[in-house]
Amino acid sequence: LQALLARSDALEPTLGLWATLDRDYALEQARDRDRMLDTGEPTGLLHGVPVGIKDIYDTAGLRTAHGSSIFADNVPTSDAASVAKLKAAGAVIMGKTITTEFACGDPPSTLNPWLSDRTPGGSSTGSAVGVAVRVFPMAMGSQTAGSVLRPAAYNGVVGLKPTMGRISRRGVIPVSWSVDTLGTFTRTVKDAALMLSTLSGHDPSDPFSVDVASPAPEIDPNALGRAPKVGLLRTFFLERCEEDILAHIEGVAGRLADAGAQIDDVTVDFDMDVLQAAHRTVMNVNAAAVHERLFAERPQDYSPDVRRTIEIGL
Repeated sequence: LQALLARSDALEPTLGLWATLDRDYALEQARDRDRMLDTGEPTGLLHGVPVGIKDIYDTAGLRTAHGSSIFADNVPTSDAASVAKLKAAGAVIMGKTITTEFACGDPPSTLNPWLSDRTPGGSSTGSAVGVAVRVFPMAMGSQTAGSVLRPAAYNGVVGLKPTMGRISRRGVIPVSWSVDTLGTFTRTVKDAALMLSTLSGHDPSDPFSVDVASPAPEIDPNALGRAPKVGLLRTFFLERCEEDILAHIEGVAGRLADAGAQIDDVTVDFDMDVLQAAHRTVMNVNAAAVHERLFAERPQDYSPDVRRTIEIGL
């Protein structure tokens, strides 16, 4: 942890990674994990592993501002269900990572570590960037539209957006309870499997939580022996992307095919623009309901994009 804190110090003035970094809080956890090893106490799957937590998850005793000045002094007294599971597995909560305000659309202050003139993607910005630059090996994010998969792609890490309800959302401020999904950032697919095994499981206090068994923490070796089928979606996305992106995706598909994958062109028979509009309507209305009381009291404290989302939803 001390090595990662030193790395963070070297990078942080430029990147803008942390919403809250409490060194004493993190080191106290790390020392406790060392003590458990010394005394032979039982350890979990993530014992001693530092994890970054998106700043919309409640963390007991650690500031959770939701990326907003309105909650600048908010210190929860309890952990989100997912944070509690990480702690039970032995993880070290290293700090809270930058998110766009209320996990909505305003640009984050964090820089893309590879191309500083390009966006790192939102809303789980700091979590993806921190994994990419090796300040922590794992992190938590959330997705309403593309807020896990987008920053994972833009920063070059493994983003996992599981089925809705796989990970309890209790203790995480919602954007849209109809579609919000909690997800993870790691550097390897094996680590993503490890996190999903740790985090999933039914939570009766979350009405959207699914009652299914947690997956195994290891990837089935038999699955690795089968040639994967990969769908290449040409409609909408590849029709609209820039030429260099199209060439890059075609090149990736070609390399996968050369390695034995079956690449199938996929077309969809629905209008993606209509689907996006429907999603945005649901998101706006849900967000307006979440923020209605607070927005009536302090509309001036919301940033322009979030304010517009709420006003349209109302």
